[in-house]
Amino acid sequence: MPTSVRTDRPAGDFAFMPPMTRTTRRPLIVGECNPYPCAPLAPDFPNSSGARLLRMINEAGTMYLSEYEHAFDRRNLCRRNWSDRVAERSGRILRGELKEGDVVVLLGHKVRRAVGVPPVDTFGTLILHGVTFYCVPHPSGLNRLYNDPAVRRHVGRLLLELARG
Repeated sequence: MPTSVRTDRPAGDFAFMPPMTRTTRRPLIVGECNPYPCAPLAPDFPNSSGARLLRMINEAGTMYLSEYEHAFDRRNLCRRNWSDRVAERSGRILRGELKEGDVVVLLGHKVRRAVGVPPVDTFGTLILHGVTFYCVPHPSGLNRLYNDPAVRRHVGRLLLELARG
């Protein structure tokens, strides 16, 4: 006879992302979600946001895959599909994990809102409680801002500078 299991957290595609234990204070890139939750913003998949970010970095300079993987801490707010409720919960937990001096790149306005960062202009920078937040457009293939090579190089330069200190 099957038994039902009750949990206090959502299951499936909208599953909550557990707190991330950060052992380093590398720049943190925060995205929405992806089909590969175990590899947030990984550049291994050709049309993923991680691959687009690495291509932008390489338009501004040179960074190898291994350097990208070690230069940043990376996480998504949701597992596979976006949920405002889950993202806001993940964002609150993320804000609690941040320490003075941390640097965070937020990918898109949905992520910025979910993390609780006030509105800023595209490419805005904001310092809250000693944490520096850089807001850039989400690097999805649907974002037309990235049709402009100058925009791609701008984001690439920012990430390259953050990675190399």
